Amino acid sequence: MLNSQIAEDVALARALAEQGRSAPLLSGGHFLGYGVLLCAAWTAHYVILKQIGNGPGLGAWLGSLWAGFGISSSVMNWALRRRLLGRPGLGSVGNRGDRAMWAGVSLALLAIIIGALLRMVLFHDFAAPNTILPAAFALYGAAMVGSFLLSGERMLLAFGLTALAVGCVAGTIASLPEMYLLGACAALVVLAWPGILLMRREPAAAA
Repeated sequence: MLNSQIAEDVALARALAEQGRSAPLLSGGHFLGYGVLLCAAWTAHYVILKQIGNGPGLGAWLGSLWAGFGISSSVMNWALRRRLLGRPGLGSVGNRGDRAMWAGVSLALLAIIIGALLRMVLFHDFAAPNTILPAAFALYGAAMVGSFLLSGERMLLAFGLTALAVGCVAGTIASLPEMYLLGACAALVVLAWPGILLMRREPAAAA
């Protein structure tokens, strides 16, 4: 009787784990939102560099641009979190792991951004922020591959490997303004595009 009960418990746990693993990922809105927002910001960054170069006012323009990005992304995060309330599968293994990995990516990027900005302010090195974009795509790629391994969402593997390749190329051309054009285009491909695909698979919110 005891062995039978244990076997039933194991079968139930396995079934629940498989259901959680197969639950659709709910991060599509964040992918799409950040893809569009980063595309706009990096395009603006490129235009500023081409118009001003290293002339006076560069720091003020870039500071205003990325301060606006920070405010916009904070508002967007609040709206996207509210959007997910009541969605089935929010507590699945895949979605919890996905959120944990992207939280880690956000903290890593914050550390890189703070370091680059401190170097720019303390040493007047306006090329310091050029390190952020290659690192960002490398981290995006790592998180996508990790999400694929947890959730089994195969398309994230392809987009993750593409993001890693973009990070490599961006690092190679980091001294050129064109790196930001590459980042703008790549944000639509490796963030916005999979975001749309993921959102199409999302279950409706519970009534």
